[in-house]
Amino acid sequence: MDTLQEAEKFYKERILGWMIADLEKSIVAETNFLTALGCLIYTEIIGAFLPSLSDKKETGSMKEKRFYRCLFRLNSNQYLKTLDRFLRKETNGKGIYSHLRHNMSHKYYPIISKRQNNIVLFIPSVVARDGMSINKTTGITEKSPPIFLSDKGEIVIANKNYINELKESVNKFIQYSFIDKIKEYQEAAIKGIEVVLKGME
Repeated sequence: MDTLQEAEKFYKERILGWMIADLEKSIVAETNFLTALGCLIYTEIIGAFLPSLSDKKETGSMKEKRFYRCLFRLNSNQYLKTLDRFLRKETNGKGIYSHLRHNMSHKYYPIISKRQNNIVLFIPSVVARDGMSINKTTGITEKSPPIFLSDKGEIVIANKNYINELKESVNKFIQYSFIDKIKEYQEAAIKGIEVVLKGME
């Protein structure tokens, strides 16, 4: 089996068959924090199979780059980019990856904090199964992005919305990589399998 075939197998068996399937089961089991942790970790893993972002220069560690390669390709990417810029501005340069992915992994809570005049201030954050927001233009209630800023000023990780967007995106990535055979996606998929299965950076 060649490396590209290994990557396709990984996408179908492990990403769709294990990761996304487990996330969907965890929604039913109502394991909110574990589900949010899974969404954030899997975003980084999936990003290992994706090409660099073309609309901005990538910065940060390789793990951070991989996380954003996936996050910023979800359907709500424009909102998520705006939210990331907001967090970086409010918290002295730390974005979604540093606050949510790291803190969920190491503290099992999405802590968002900033130091101001030697005082640590916190932006409230919560994990929810669903996320709904009101469209300010139409006044209609609609599904929120996977991570959003609520009207109360809280950062909310909306698990069900996150899983749905992640699954839709993974199906697109499979299409681009193995059906449409887009060269940059195929090359990234090959690098991804080397990182995930063979331990290469």
